[in-house]
Amino acid sequence: MNCTRCGEALGDEETESPRLDTDGEPICDDCFQEFFESYCPVCYDYYETENDESTIFLLFEDVGVPPGIYRPKSYPFYSQPIVGEGDIHDSAVEFIGSIDLAPAHVEDESGYPATFLCKNCEERLLETIESDAITRLIREFNMEGNDGGHTKNHYWAL
Repeated sequence: MNCTRCGEALGDEETESPRLDTDGEPICDDCFQEFFESYCPVCYDYYETENDESTIFLLFEDVGVPPGIYRPKSYPFYSQPIVGEGDIHDSAVEFIGSIDLAPAHVEDESGYPATFLCKNCEERLLETIESDAITRLIREFNMEGNDGGHTKNHYWAL
C-alpha cells in the first residue's frame, strides 16, 4: 500500500493502522505530520491542527500590532502582499496579554511572526493570564490605602 500524497510505500506499522487524509485515503506518517499536524513551541509536541489547535496565538514581532498574545476575532486576520512584509489587521484580533506571560523558553523557530499552541498549552497560558490579572487587581486594591476609602489593614489575600 502506498501513501496517497507522496506515493511512497507505507511501512509495516503504517499499513497495520494507517492514518487517513481528508478523503479517507491512507497517508504516511511524514505526510500526515506535514499536512495535518503542527508543532507546539511550549510542550515541544505535535498536535492535529484541525482538532487540537488553540484559539490564541503568540506574536513575536511587530507586524501591524505589537508583540503579545492574541485571539483572532475574524479571518483572515493576516495579509501577506506579493512584495514586502505582511500585517496583522488590528481590527481582526483581540489582545489577550503580554508576550512576557508566555513561558520563558518559548521562541519562534518557524520563521513566521506568530505561532499557535496546542489546546493543553493554551489552557495553561490562559490560566496564567487570568491569575496575573487577578494579582494585579489585588495589588491595585491594596495600594489604594485610605485614598480609595479602604484602610491599610484591609488586604485581599492571594
